[in-house]
Amino acid sequence: MKKVQGELDHHVGKERTVNESDLKNLVYLQAVIKVSLRLGPPTPLLALRESIEDCHIGGFHVPAGTHLAVNLWEIHHDPQLWAEPDKFQPERFIGSNVDVHGKHFQFIPFGSGRRICPGISFVLSIVHIVLARLFQGFDLQLLPADSFFYEDNPLGTGTILNVLLAPRLPQALIKETQERNSASLACERLYEFEREQREFLRIGCGLNPANSDLTSLYNRFKNLAKIEIVYSDWMSKLGKQLDDQGLLIISQLCPALTDLTLGFCTFITDVGVGHLASCTNLSTLKFNFTPRISGCGILSLVVGCKGLSSLHLLRCINVSSVEWLEYVGKLETQQELSIKNCRAIGEWDLAKLGFGWRRLRSLQFEVDANYRYMKVRGWVVALSLGSEVG
Repeated sequence: MKKVQGELDHHVGKERTVNESDLKNLVYLQAVIKVSLRLGPPTPLLALRESIEDCHIGGFHVPAGTHLAVNLWEIHHDPQLWAEPDKFQPERFIGSNVDVHGKHFQFIPFGSGRRICPGISFVLSIVHIVLARLFQGFDLQLLPADSFFYEDNPLGTGTILNVLLAPRLPQALIKETQERNSASLACERLYEFEREQREFLRIGCGLNPANSDLTSLYNRFKNLAKIEIVYSDWMSKLGKQLDDQGLLIISQLCPALTDLTLGFCTFITDVGVGHLASCTNLSTLKFNFTPRISGCGILSLVVGCKGLSSLHLLRCINVSSVEWLEYVGKLETQQELSIKNCRAIGEWDLAKLGFGWRRLRSLQFEVDANYRYMKVRGWVVALSLGSEVG
């Protein structure tokens, strides 16, 4: 504890409280937390796993369906992996690249691989800042310990540590930070963590007014890569829908956007679609019943978004001109194309793709029987285009 406090006094001092930005400099504190997680992992056994096929591990035959329990406690106390495994020695982690993220199998307090604990980043950030503020603010003195026994506790017994806390910061600074309790700190960190990590957002009728609410959301979540805006249950009493101005907001505030879905957005026109042309990272775009969009809007979009590789048009009844198909074919970037119930586009219009057909991995084309063209299946279109392009 004295070494941690000395490190805090050196890097932070006693004139202010430690902040999250200071944690990267607190190397010894990080080592203390690592050795604590090694000696006392959150759970002695990892969650059960089940083998999906027969395999051989370390000379043992493990048949399919076997339930496997990883003895985390034994791994962390194995003398073949750790010198003096029962010794509290933070120095062993200083200068070492061994971390808690499951890359080093001798130290996996949160598991490893795809099933690693999803809350690891949040938990570690909270533990570091809470302990840093505790050691900075107080001297701790152990008093005689009491033992306890819980019949319901699978571990049976434990020890209650009686600790005497003595303030080591100026009284004025302690009073200033009294209201910063652990609950408020956790909520603040959770908010920041969500803001940094959120990449997907699905919204719809709950936004009213839509444009101003969108601005607030996009200012909060700067790393959005996928957005779905769907008004499937919209009625006029629910407020105004997203319009062309809303698409302008998206194009300006979402630089990382790669996947956009617009469903039942009846107020969006070609002007709004033109705003999306500035989203240079956009690779996937889905329109579902956007009746005011025409082929001119789609053309302006594909001219700007040259990296667009997946385009879905569902019930876009006013997309009549197909110059955009010819332009997409010349780019040869389209890998997925879906056109369903767009009454003004026929199967033979797809021939305008030209050599762009070669890049397609998936094609879906159909027209409802109530529309102008007969419903055709993808393989029929493929045969037709094969003879036409060839």
